[in-house]
Amino acid sequence: MGIEEKLEQGIYGKPQLKPDEYRQYLGTFRERVILAMNHQAVEKTCYCNQFIKLLQQLKDEYNPLCLKINDKLAGNVKAKYLKAAANLEIPATIIPENATSNIEPYALVLHSDHAVNQQVIDIEKRYPNLEDKSELKPNKTSLLRRIFKRI
Repeated sequence: MGIEEKLEQGIYGKPQLKPDEYRQYLGTFRERVILAMNHQAVEKTCYCNQFIKLLQQLKDEYNPLCLKINDKLAGNVKAKYLKAAANLEIPATIIPENATSNIEPYALVLHSDHAVNQQVIDIEKRYPNLEDKSELKPNKTSLLRRIFKRI
C-alpha cells in the first residue's frame, strides 16, 4: 500500500462494498436476505402474525438465521419481534438508521450468514393475500344487539 492510498483511506475511510445496499438491508447484503418487511407491513397485524409463524419454518430451512430490526420502530413493535426471535433462539439486533442514506431502509430483515439469493424477499409481495383477508372480516354484532334490534 502506497502513501497516497494510506492518505486516501485516512481521509475517506476504508472503501466499502455496496454501501447503499448495506444500509437498506440493515447491515447485510441483498443475497443473504430471506424475508424483509417495510415500515408499513411491520405495523400490520396480519403480516406480524405471518412473520412469527414463518420464523420456525425458516429457521429449519435456513440455518443460521439472524433478525435485524430498524431502530426507528416503536418500542412495542420492536418488543414483539424481539420476543418472537428470542423464543426460537434466533439472534436479533437493533440497528440504528443512518440518516445520510438516500434509500429507505427496511424496518425488519431476516437473513442468513451466507448467500441464499431469495427471489422475492418483501413479505407484502410474497404473501399478497394476507392483507385482503384480514381487512374483509365482516362486522359481527353481538347476540343481544340482534335480539334488541328485532324488538
